[in-house]
Amino acid sequence: MMIDMEINKLVQDAEATHPLKVSLRKETRYYTDFKQVVHTLAKKMTKEQIRDYLKNKLLLSQNYNQEAYLQSATELSVIVKFLNIPFSDFQYERPINGTNKNPECSVVSNGFIFNVEAKCPILPSKESLKSNGKQVLVYKNAGRAPNLKDAKDAFINMKIDLEKNNENLDVKQWNNKDNTMKDFLESAHVKFADYRNEKEINLLFVALGDEFSLQEWTNFLYAAQGLFTRNSFADPRNYSRVDAVILSNLRFRHENNEKVNGNAWNIDEAFVLFLCNQLRQANKKEAFSEILKYIHSYTSDVNNHQIQWTANSDFQYPSELLNVLKVISFIREVLENENKYLWLKK
Repeated sequence: MMIDMEINKLVQDAEATHPLKVSLRKETRYYTDFKQVVHTLAKKMTKEQIRDYLKNKLLLSQNYNQEAYLQSATELSVIVKFLNIPFSDFQYERPINGTNKNPECSVVSNGFIFNVEAKCPILPSKESLKSNGKQVLVYKNAGRAPNLKDAKDAFINMKIDLEKNNENLDVKQWNNKDNTMKDFLESAHVKFADYRNEKEINLLFVALGDEFSLQEWTNFLYAAQGLFTRNSFADPRNYSRVDAVILSNLRFRHENNEKVNGNAWNIDEAFVLFLCNQLRQANKKEAFSEILKYIHSYTSDVNNHQIQWTANSDFQYPSELLNVLKVISFIREVLENENKYLWLKK
């Protein structure tokens, strides 16, 4: 096992802007929690594997790049999560039989096999929406429009009308990243084997940012032409091996580690949604029940949540409208009212 002195030396020698070096200098918990992460890796990874991960994937001996670091920090959080559940076998980056690709890890626990892949997308920057001191109104599609030309024309007309009546307003359209979600699913699909049995489950973790990104990426899966719906805009056969997607705010927590409550490395302290692929190859009911013993998800709470501004209304809001707002509503109306702040400290 790598001793703390060796970890400390690697971090001290890293570039000045590296988050772990910043944490060490400021004496925040991000670095001390990281050391516990490294000790956990020693359960099943060799000293050489750990040293290579820290130097090359976490960039402690490389030029620092934020996006590359966040991807590797995400992978590490997910790997450690599965090292902390009861297992009889754990394989790090070992190709699954029938493929020449390797997911982050494969775990055998209580007779079940969990194959795990992790991704951290580059998210659109809100800084890019600033507009010379004007107020910015951002337009987003929830899912895909049935006719792209009509949708573009409607946006242009709306933009013209709104800006004509308010010279201090700039209406912008948000870039839809559903193709990135499709790419993640298809990339994970080729790392997993075709259906073998009901006790093997394939999981894709995606680390996201603020509350709006969790809502947006949920919509990529379940809103109009969503990837997990029967009228998906992509061919479901190209990602049918992925049984579930686990969305979390891990990216935000790593990126803002000084400003969040708790341990930014620990996925159990993050906001998590466990989202089943309705187009998967098999039911795998027992495997789903088993994995959900170890993953704390807010999915059922979100599904059962009633948006407050509809509770006392006689108007019957369309379910399609309510469903694409539920995640944000649940976070604001339930979690924050219970003083559970999983993003910034209050």
